[in-house]
Amino acid sequence: MDTATEPVLAGVVPELRGLRPPLVPEPFETLVTSITAQQVSLHAAFAIRARLIECFGVRCGRVYAFPTAERLAAAAGD
Repeated sequence: MDTATEPVLAGVVPELRGLRPPLVPEPFETLVTSITAQQVSLHAAFAIRARLIECFGVRCGRVYAFPTAERLAAAAGD
């Protein structure tokens, strides 16, 4: 990016150089992703997360929102 053509960002670019923003905005989802990827293949981890999301997530059209910690905790009592 040429900061000369982006005056609004020109001031923050040097401060944030090298920063990699998180791909997942919610810490809980990041934690679940890390746990499900431990000691299994990535293929298995994706399958486990997909089932978790489909089972406990809220459907939004053709996709599902990642379930909240509270929703998963409530399901543990069922």
